[in-house]
Amino acid sequence: MKLRSGTVLRFKLEHGFGYGYCRLVDRTVPGCPATLLIQVYSIHGPDDLDLEEVTASEYLLNPIEIRNYPNTKGRGCWHPMAVMPSLRDRVMPVFKHRPLLSIPVLADECELPVWRADLGNRLSRPLDYRRVAHLEQRILVYQDEVIRRATMELIKVGGKRIDDYYDVSKLDKVRETFVRSINVPFHKDIPARYRGRVIPVAHLDSFEGIPFRSKAANPKQALNSRFMPW
Repeated sequence: MKLRSGTVLRFKLEHGFGYGYCRLVDRTVPGCPATLLIQVYSIHGPDDLDLEEVTASEYLLNPIEIRNYPNTKGRGCWHPMAVMPSLRDRVMPVFKHRPLLSIPVLADECELPVWRADLGNRLSRPLDYRRVAHLEQRILVYQDEVIRRATMELIKVGGKRIDDYYDVSKLDKVRETFVRSINVPFHKDIPARYRGRVIPVAHLDSFEGIPFRSKAANPKQALNSRFMPW
C-alpha cells in the first residue's frame, strides 16, 4: 500500500520506550526521485494513544529524509493511523550540508571549516556553522535508523546518557546516528521562527556560542577517551 502524504504512523521504539508516532510528508516531484520526510512526535508510550493526543503534541526532532515508504506489513512494520495533511507540508525545510561525505568519527561538527545550507534544489554559499548548526543533515536513512534516532532523542530528553543504551564505540550506523543526534539541539529549544531555516547573520550576536545548544542535548563527555581514536 502506498502511503499518502500526511499519514500518521505508529512504530515500535527500542530499549523499552514503547511506541513512537510520526507523520509522513511526501514532497516528491513528478519525474524526480521520491522525497519523503518523517516528522516524529515527542509523545510516546503504549500502542493505543489517541490520535488527537498524538497530533496535538510537539515534534521531537527536525524532519528526517527517509529512503523509502515505511513498511506497513510484516515484522517490524509501521501502522498507519490516519491521514492528516497540513498546508505547512508545502514548505521544504532547509537542511545543513557538510563539506565531507564521510566523517563517521567526528564528535563535533563545528570542527569542520565549511558548511552550506541545502535548499532542496541547490546549495548555498559557505556559511558560518552557527547559522545552520540547529538543522538536520540531509542524509537518506532507512526505517530502522528513524527508530534508533527517535529512541536516542527520548533518552536525551529524559536526561540520560545515550551510551548507556547503545554501544557508540564502533564506527558503524549506530555511532553515525549518535553523532548526528548530539550535534543537533533539542527541537523544543529551537524557536519556531528558526526551525527549518538558516539563522540570519544579524541574529548571531544575540547568541552565545552555538545557538540553542546545551550540555544535556550535546553530551560531548559521552565521546571521551574510551571512544575517540585520537
